[in-house]
Formats: sequence, structure tokens, C-alpha cells
Amino acid sequence: MLITAGDREDMILAILGGAGEGSEAKIAGVVLTQGYLPQPGLLKIMRNKQVPFISVKHDSFMVASQISQMSVKTEPGDTEKISLIQELIEANVNIERIIQMAMPIPMVPGTI
Repeated sequence: MLITAGDREDMILAILGGAGEGSEAKIAGVVLTQGYLPQPGLLKIMRNKQVPFISVKHDSFMVASQISQMSVKTEPGDTEKISLIQELIEANVNIERIIQMAMPIPMVPGTI
């Protein structure tokens, strides 16, 4: 997980460059802070990469602090929390895209 201001296009480009195919370091996601969004051309490039981005209004320090304090444990009896998680996933996660990207790539004989 990386956190950077949304107007730091240099950082976003570096992140995208490090998220290339076959990259050893997997990026879980990027939080763009301060409510800024990159230029339309960079947004287009971001959409074609395998890295999830989210933009928030808070500054980077506040976002990092909030993430650090998160409790991510969900117990089977947490029915209210489970319902909220399900609602958030349904509203914000492109499940079709995840399934599509999770499908194995067919191997071509003689290419290994």
C-alpha cells in the first residue's frame, strides 16, 4: 500500500513503472491524498494498469495514521460489520474484473 498526494504525478509515474508485468514487488493499492486527481492523460494510463487507486480528501499523514490504527479482524459473529463489508464490496469492487484477471493465462507450448 502506497500513499501519496494526488498531484504528485512524478510519484504516480514511478509507482506505475514499478508495477510492470513480472515485477517482484506487488502493489496492493495506492491512496491519492489531498483530494487531488492527476491529469486526464495520466488517469487513462492508471486505468490500464493492474494497480487499484483511490482518492481521498485527507492529507498523507492523516491517511497513514488511520490505516495504521485500523483493526482488520472480522469475526463470524460480527454480522453488522460483515453486512457493511458486503455492501462496500458490491458498491466499489469490480468483481468481474478481478475474476477476469485471476483466470490463468494459457501456456503456449515451447515458450518456457
